[in-house]
Amino acid sequence: MNKRLGIGVIGLGRLGGSYAKYFGNRIDGARLVAVSDVNESAAEALAAELGVGKRYAHYQDLIADEAVEAVVVVSPTSTHKEIVLEGAGRGKPIFCEKPLSISLAEAREMQRAVEHSGVFFQMGFMRRFDKGYVAAKRKIEAGEIGTPVVFKSSSRDPYRPSLEYLDPAHSGGLFVDCGIHDLDLARWYMGEIASVYGLSRNGVYGYDIRTEILGTAGTLKIGYLRETPILVMTRDGITHDTVPYFTERFEQAYVSQLQDFVENVLAGKPPGVTCADGVAALRASAAAMLSYKENRPVKIQEFV
Repeated sequence: MNKRLGIGVIGLGRLGGSYAKYFGNRIDGARLVAVSDVNESAAEALAAELGVGKRYAHYQDLIADEAVEAVVVVSPTSTHKEIVLEGAGRGKPIFCEKPLSISLAEAREMQRAVEHSGVFFQMGFMRRFDKGYVAAKRKIEAGEIGTPVVFKSSSRDPYRPSLEYLDPAHSGGLFVDCGIHDLDLARWYMGEIASVYGLSRNGVYGYDIRTEILGTAGTLKIGYLRETPILVMTRDGITHDTVPYFTERFEQAYVSQLQDFVENVLAGKPPGVTCADGVAALRASAAAMLSYKENRPVKIQEFV
């Protein structure tokens, strides 16, 4: 690519910091021109590390910067709405990390703003860009397992969530921030969700992300537990290691989705994952939360 898209990253936490580094040296056709975070020392340190000349304490200033041609939102979920509305108002292409919002009403407001402005908008559901999940999608579309009948997916972390993650004012918690990946995959592979019931998270043995799709002519299994291709075989048994955490499991998927975003913007192609996808996944997550609270299956249509 000859043209390089000027990127501004908003939110420099664990994932946002990684995104900034990817744009700094791993995404073709992109150049990181500005970063923003309310933690000014964090923004200053990362900008210095990556050689970025512009850092902002206020996201509005980053979005207003003419050198910023596209905005990447990796801030806390509770801030997504205001940032997306600001970016859409200025007509700048937006990449927004999942989930779209904590509130389904806010998510729909964001979708209306994006559609009204006509701005390019791409959701961040990185599992759609993981090579295993991509290969499964292609095999399903090629009819290799016949008609998909059953979808089973689990997401289990090895560590307890942080207190910030548990704060409903800033995060959607288990169902919106974590389970939303599985719900998005269900839509991607199987079509619209009719009802939901429950999810599981805890896996003290390691990071365990797996999906199984049963079809009329075969089955697909996606994911793995063993990180290093070695088995230790002794009298006491056969053992192997496990995947440490999400960075080891999905780093290339994160890079691939950001590469897709840049290429789509530069080539004038539609987004790989739309704002409507974000709203639909959030709607299913809201249903899952209600299911958990009331201990019953919940139909998605209850959330009109």
